[in-house]
Amino acid sequence: MNPFAGMDPTIEEYVKANGSTLFTEWAGEPAHFFHLPGHPPFECFQVSINPPRAGRVAVFARSIDTNDGSELEESWEAPVQDLSSLLVKATRAVQVWRNCLQQNLPPSDGDFYVEPGCCLLCGVPENIAPEIFETGKNHCFVKRQPCLPDEIDRTVKAMWSSEVDCIRYRGHDAVLLERLARAGMADQADYPLRLDAPAGLRNRVSFGISTESSLSTSPALIASVFRADMVASGKTVLPAMFGRKTVWVSWFQNRFHLVRFTDEGAGRFAARLRSSIALQGLAWLVDDWLRTKNVENIHWEATGDPLSGSPTLM
Repeated sequence: MNPFAGMDPTIEEYVKANGSTLFTEWAGEPAHFFHLPGHPPFECFQVSINPPRAGRVAVFARSIDTNDGSELEESWEAPVQDLSSLLVKATRAVQVWRNCLQQNLPPSDGDFYVEPGCCLLCGVPENIAPEIFETGKNHCFVKRQPCLPDEIDRTVKAMWSSEVDCIRYRGHDAVLLERLARAGMADQADYPLRLDAPAGLRNRVSFGISTESSLSTSPALIASVFRADMVASGKTVLPAMFGRKTVWVSWFQNRFHLVRFTDEGAGRFAARLRSSIALQGLAWLVDDWLRTKNVENIHWEATGDPLSGSPTLM
């Protein structure tokens, strides 16, 4: 009997999305694990899934080999229905390890770099991720590779926000390559998964309200705080009138974009975004705002695409 039978579709789809191969046996016993590449010449990481017990499952991420001999391991446990989120946590942990291990390389040899002769000195990357980018005499450059998840997220944001596409990625991390493809930036990767991959912008975010958050547990009150904060930051916002859960916000020439807050139940809330011309910019605005409010378990997805779920909007 296969103890993984109920989880196999989720695991197999996730392994395929990461460009890896699922191994189902070890030493003659049922097992489920796959490998993720690191930096040449030696680095390799493994993600393994234990058989479920009492409706719960454990996922492990560990280093198989690293260039500097580091031994890394982390584990997570949750109900079986949350297996997808555990796999995301495991691959993001590997991504952090890979990027942190890059700190032993010269900055110019890392995965992220600025294309020579391309930069316009716009100052955008240095403003978004000042610990990653620095202004040189003729162009900006990567002074160190991003390591922590927040640093990686802001580096990706800098790639999207820059006036010209000078920031590039020459790594092979399937998760990061998928993020770039979904954001319409496959052509900024030296080794893209697919150049013709369709962009899949995420337009819905759900979140929980932690005890440290200043937000109230009501969609109308959350919308009220968002509305007030947008006005305070210089944005133009339409009066609430009858749509107290809905906010219409503009930051350029009275072109308004919609954010509608809803109660998802079980202590979670959601914001649905609508914009015909600036959805990605609106998503960054909402994401930045949520993080200033100390909400928890942020989850972005594209409407109608349950496989698009991610803790990041891009």
